Amino acid sequence: MVQLARLDGAGRIMMSGHRKERLELAKKLGANDVVDATKESVWDYVEELTDGRGAAITIDAVGTQSTVRDALELAAPEGQRWYSVDVAKVVIRR
Repeated sequence: MVQLARLDGAGRIMMSGHRKERLELAKKLGANDVVDATKESVWDYVEELTDGRGAAITIDAVGTQSTVRDALELAAPEGQRWYSVDVAKVVIRR
């Protein structure tokens, strides 16, 4: 998702999550900021980072009711574009 956001022209990319290894990977792939949601408030971080305006684009890669709601509510009023991806496990058989 970080690389797609970068390709789409995102200037500053912030990723939040609960898994340390995914946050580390996001940083390696180009995320400017990572937030461990188990240790700090994503809401507070976005508020501070954007001076209270909200994010221009939010990406929800989980697809639960609460994460979709957060993606919508964390977006700035002019943040009209957002993506929601319902991630499913893919089984590859050989």
